[in-house]
Amino acid sequence: MADLTTPTWAALEASQAEGGMHAHFAKLCGKWRGTAKTWFEPGKLADESPIEGEIKLSIGGHFAIHEYHGQVGENTMHGMETIAHNVDLTELQLAWVNSFHTHGQILLFQGEVPQSCNPFAVSGSYRMSPDMEPWGWRIEYDLKSPDELVISHFNIMPSGNEGKAIEIVYQREG
Repeated sequence: MADLTTPTWAALEASQAEGGMHAHFAKLCGKWRGTAKTWFEPGKLADESPIEGEIKLSIGGHFAIHEYHGQVGENTMHGMETIAHNVDLTELQLAWVNSFHTHGQILLFQGEVPQSCNPFAVSGSYRMSPDMEPWGWRIEYDLKSPDELVISHFNIMPSGNEGKAIEIVYQREG
């Protein structure tokens, strides 16, 4: 049985207290509706469509789950992100799957825990074929107010140049 007095449990309790990262995840919870913009080339908006999502805590508040659905052009899009604050490694972790953007891959991301918890960002990489050089990807969550959340995705080319790939501007429902 786990020893509930270990530093891990103390760190988790601190993260769940006001001002901690887990407490910030709780502020993201709710149903959201807004607009998703998509770029396939830097500076050239390819699509702007309605999007709906819900963020909830799971497994006793250890994880935030963001599920969403919308469209990109004529294509239906469903996606999910699992977000964690790994208190042992003192880092953020995120796993992302999406029926349009991730091409059947589970993309994994890591990031630093910001002192103020907001905004926060995670980075990772992807390849669409074995002979493709890895490209980077960064996701930023910014709770602008209790009722406005902006989630931005950036594609990072092997050269290091980056461009905005997705921007979701949500308004809280209700």
